[in-house]
Amino acid sequence: MKTFLDLRQKKRILFIFAFVCILFIALVLKLVYIQGFKAVEYGNKQSAMLMQRLPITASRGDIYDRNMALLAKDATCSSIYVSPASVDKDKKKEVSEYLAKMLSLKYEDVYKKVSNASSNNELIKRKVDNSIGLKIKNKGYNGVSVTEDKKRYYSNGKFASHLLGFTGVDHQGLYGLEASYNDVLAGKDGVVLYQTDGSGRKIASGSEVRQEATNGSNLVLSIDSVIQMYAENALETGIKKTGSKRVTAIAVDPSTGEILAMAANPSYNLNDPWKLDNSFKKKFSSEFYTTTKSGKKKKMTDSQKLALMWDNPNISLNYEPGSTFKPVTVSSALEEGSIDKSSRFYCKGYKVVAGTKIRCSVYPNGHGSQSLGETLANSCNPAMMEIGMRMGPDTFYDYIYNFGFGSKTGIALGGEEGGIVPPNQDVNVVDFVTKAFGQGISTTPIQMTMALSSVVNGGYLLKPQLVKYVTEGEDNAVTTTYEKEVVRQIISKDTSSTMRKYLRGVITKSEVLKKYDTKSLKMGGKTGTAQKIVDGKYSHSKYVCSFFGFAPYNDPKIAVIVLCDEPTNGRYGSTTAAPIAAEILKNSVNYLKTKSEDNSKDIKTLSTKVVVPDVRGESLTDAKSLLDTLKIKYKVNYKNKKVSDNNAVVVSQTNVQETYSKTITLTVDDSSLENVTMPDLTGMSVQSANEALTKIGLTMEIKGGGIAQAQSVKAGASVKKGTKVTVTFKYVK
Repeated sequence: MKTFLDLRQKKRILFIFAFVCILFIALVLKLVYIQGFKAVEYGNKQSAMLMQRLPITASRGDIYDRNMALLAKDATCSSIYVSPASVDKDKKKEVSEYLAKMLSLKYEDVYKKVSNASSNNELIKRKVDNSIGLKIKNKGYNGVSVTEDKKRYYSNGKFASHLLGFTGVDHQGLYGLEASYNDVLAGKDGVVLYQTDGSGRKIASGSEVRQEATNGSNLVLSIDSVIQMYAENALETGIKKTGSKRVTAIAVDPSTGEILAMAANPSYNLNDPWKLDNSFKKKFSSEFYTTTKSGKKKKMTDSQKLALMWDNPNISLNYEPGSTFKPVTVSSALEEGSIDKSSRFYCKGYKVVAGTKIRCSVYPNGHGSQSLGETLANSCNPAMMEIGMRMGPDTFYDYIYNFGFGSKTGIALGGEEGGIVPPNQDVNVVDFVTKAFGQGISTTPIQMTMALSSVVNGGYLLKPQLVKYVTEGEDNAVTTTYEKEVVRQIISKDTSSTMRKYLRGVITKSEVLKKYDTKSLKMGGKTGTAQKIVDGKYSHSKYVCSFFGFAPYNDPKIAVIVLCDEPTNGRYGSTTAAPIAAEILKNSVNYLKTKSEDNSKDIKTLSTKVVVPDVRGESLTDAKSLLDTLKIKYKVNYKNKKVSDNNAVVVSQTNVQETYSKTITLTVDDSSLENVTMPDLTGMSVQSANEALTKIGLTMEIKGGGIAQAQSVKAGASVKKGTKVTVTFKYVK
């Protein structure tokens, strides 16, 4: 019995010993695994628990026009963070109330973040004005951190808005060139690391490591601010005269493909892109619907409305070009040899094709016998159909594709459409011949601009260029240069020269068009009027009217295309789009003649210049931020002692739109008072004047259209809120 018990006891001892050995070996293996294979990972986790990170936003690069006028720049601001564990327990409510008040946030939202025990760091608000950030920092609350942030400013709010685009809350490019060149403009964010204890509280005596941010590179655009201004002013007056839903314009150097201006009206304010523009809202309210799969109309969300406003129609609007397409037809046939300069055509007012009677614009009259040049001057549809038929579908389609229709131009902007060219094999003879005069094919303004530029520049289809240089640092040392890019040559120089003469004849032989021409201008061009397709059918009330012009016709320095979308005062390109384009061309040609450019091929650095922005109607806080960003010195003139900086609005300023050279003066008044100071509206557009008056509680009665010339209440006068001010506008020639 004793032997059996001893044996049993020995087995227990052996079992315990074996178990302890196995456990020991497992612990050793686990220790080896942790120390040998997981040391880095666990070390990082430990560091993360004891070190907290606060980001430092990198400055985006500046954006300049071709003359180094500043268009977009970063300014410093603040981000407010809270480390909940570091906030004194008895002060969480006080901290939340203070931050909510200073940052104009809801107390409940702030308190929820301040009390979030599961979080080491909570972002309270970004893009905070530095003056407010400093006050919060000086308050000295434990657990509240103020870090450096960046805010994007655009020197002229609505200037080239669709082209430049804007940035998001995380300082990333969202639209326009800001998005397309985000990798170039965006720098590399920095970080601040500081030590915390086991509860996540910052150790006052702990170490702090700061890795500075790296700034982004700068862009120098092909855009000329002066020509852009001419375009935007012409569109401002043009949309009032024509009653159009929208007008657009593109100006290009046809010999290089450099875009000199790109504008659309209505537009939006780049410094406040999240606000739906009043003019856009009025013009596009009928389009604030989407169609469901069942065919029902559903109201757009606010986000969808904003996306529609931000969309750049110069690259995304698909439209039928109408008669502006005719130079493509004629130049193609000339180049192919299907016709020559001696060819003649007869128009009896219509042409029957496959049993279908297709009318000319002068039906029931006809043009009779015409030369080739006269077919363009008369914009004769039957002649264009005959020219298309002489080429034949296969040849004509080859030229259509070679001119770039049906494919994107490759412009450096997101959202470009490629137009629509129905496949040749799917088109019957009637559809084919109507394409000869620009029907049954869709294009975009930028696509049409480059195609028609190739007709007059010697026959070269060029890629549109928006950026000339990438530069680094404050001295703008050039690191990248963008050269002219030829896609292909489509027609010969001789054919192109002939087309320039024909398109000059379009102007000189038209009683309507030649009045827009001058001896110094000598432009060539072509009008177009196309019915819009509504519910699958051609509308008899909605049109897209357009005009393509270039000057001087024998050696084009600039080409312009203008579109009037759904004009209500006039339905022809000659009376709607042509006057707008001619205005842009006339001013631009005169400007280009007097402008002296540095044509040096060995450019290493570029000198900058700053134009004083128009801040009338803006809050004093926003005006100061913008001027500080541009490093423009200013002084503030308060209308009376009761003016509060928090409610102050700029009512007048000196040196508007001049190249900065001396300190400017801002005159401000308090918008919260019963009586306000009448601002100086001289030189403002209808929309800008209305916004300036609305901000201080006044209403506007409009007289005329164009640019503000006079106002019923004298600038500087004290006037009661709610007063109606009559403002006289005139179209500036």
